[in-house]
Amino acid sequence: MQQLSIDPSKDAEVYVLDTIDDQRLIYADEYYFFGDVIARTQVVEKSAFPQDGTQLEIDIRAPSPLAQEEFKQEGALCLYFEVELPCVRSANS
Repeated sequence: MQQLSIDPSKDAEVYVLDTIDDQRLIYADEYYFFGDVIARTQVVEKSAFPQDGTQLEIDIRAPSPLAQEEFKQEGALCLYFEVELPCVRSANS
């Protein structure tokens, strides 16, 4: 993210995208920035963490409808992350 000049402490959209089962959720988050895509492959980066098989997807795409208004214009891009994580519930849920 440093190479893209993205400050991870700034606003981002993080949300539950889907439920896998009672134990796992798919979370997605989006960081918006302005730039140009010089070359693009057809392959989205997907990898699994060997210790638990957690899937991680990273892609650069057009901003989603969740983007702040200033990123709904020409030149805006979205660094998109999607990850499967264990579902942690509070004692009150």
